[in-house]
Parts: sequence; structure tokens; C-alpha cells
Amino acid sequence: MNPAGTQRILIALAPEAPSETIFEPVFKIALRGRTPVECICIEDSRLLDVAALPQSRIIHTHSHEPSPLDEPMVRRAMRVASGRARERFEATITRTSISWTFRTRQAALLSEAFSDAAAGDLIVVPLLRGARNQAQLRGLIDAVTGQIAASLLVLNETGAPDRSVLAVFDGDRADLAAARDLAVDFGCPLTVFAVDDDTKSAQDRAQEVEAFLDEFRQEASVRTIVLREVEDLNQAILDAAPGTLVLDRLGKTVKNVDIVSLLAQSSGSLLLRN
Repeated sequence: MNPAGTQRILIALAPEAPSETIFEPVFKIALRGRTPVECICIEDSRLLDVAALPQSRIIHTHSHEPSPLDEPMVRRAMRVASGRARERFEATITRTSISWTFRTRQAALLSEAFSDAAAGDLIVVPLLRGARNQAQLRGLIDAVTGQIAASLLVLNETGAPDRSVLAVFDGDRADLAAARDLAVDFGCPLTVFAVDDDTKSAQDRAQEVEAFLDEFRQEASVRTIVLREVEDLNQAILDAAPGTLVLDRLGKTVKNVDIVSLLAQSSGSLLLRN
């Protein structure tokens, strides 16, 4: 899988992120397209804001006694954490021939960390649990479907589409191509939802899907979805139990699904393609 036009892969890394082996499928993308990788270690700038408050205290693990928390202490801790993150990432990526760089960026929000991402970029983030992480992911998805013109890949705990690939097709054949490549790369079955507002248009889309995939002798399960007749598109996607969901970031389907809720319930991955 190499989303069309990808010129740079931006990987988000944080101290609480899972093992860097989760990114190995991304390395396959980079190698196939000879695409450079930039790892961005995100330091939470809100910690510095808290440290700047005169009443801030740190509670020590052993003594349970509070002591003043100052900004230099927090900056030192951030540097140590970033250094360890770089060592872990470097140990993984240097086993490949990928061109890569590493930098740190202070940000309170994921969307802020990638505010300079461009149309040729693929942003990669791990799927982390918890309400705070879900809120961060929702903000990033809102940004990618709005002002940030990059593609987004959210990886589940294994990093790979370990069940099937589901493409929700509402007009852009590049979505089908990306889903097909994923299915081939990881040996997964491919399912396509041909989506439109009325029955005739959805059927026409299904025929377009079959004709496109026939060119590549790619087998797939194709289902027509009429948006006005589907009570819960989220549930239809969950029932398909995809390992990876492929959506067009500007397609009509994005407005009809709750992506963060889908990811939380399915433990799947997501490619939100530009």
C-alpha cells in the first residue's frame, strides 16, 4: 500500500506509545514507494504550562512528600524521554534501508503537532486507548477532514490488518487501489461497500468497483449501501468486522460515520485517504 502521491511519511511517537514494532507495516509502505520517513516525538506542552505555575508540586513515589515542580526539571525529563524514544525507534528502522529523520515537537494536541502536514504527506499514529487519547484522535481526524490536506493512517495494536480490508467507496478509485494494495500486502480478504444516495447510483458504483477490480483479477465481496436507507452505517461497518477501514477524507461517507467510535469498538486500523 502506498497512497497515491505520498511523498513523506510522518510517524507520531509519544512516550506512552506501544512498541515501535507496530510501525513495521508502515516501513513496508515506505520501502515500496521509496518514501522518506520522519518520526516526530511529541512532547506534551501542557506539562510545561503546569510547571510554570508557582503552586505546582510533584509527589515522590517513595517518600510521598511533595516538592516544587519547576520548568527546568520538566524539560530535562522530556529530553530523557525523547532520547529513549529515539533509541527505540532507531533500533527498529535501521534494520531497513529507509531514509529517515527524527525530531521532537512540543504540542498540546495531535492536530497541532501536524499542522504543517501537506497534501503529499501520510500521517501515522497508533491507536491508543482512553478518553483523553480518543479526544486527541477525534481532533486530528477533524483536522484531516478539514484544514490539513494529508492522509491519515491509524494503526491498531498489531499494526497490521489482521482480519479483512473494507473500502467504503463513494467515487474515488484511488480508495479502491489503496484497499486492494493493503489486501494483497497482508493476504487479507477485501470487502467493498459501494455507497450512494439512491439505489440506482449505488448499483452503478458497485458495477464500477467490480470492473475496476477485474482489471487486477482481485476478488472482493461487494455490497451496495444506499445512505438514506441505512439506519446505522457505523453498525454496518462493525458487522463487517474489518481489520482496516479505508475512507476518503473528503467523501460523503465520512459525514455519516463516527470514526473514533468505530475504531474503539472494532480495534481496527484506519486509512483516511487524501
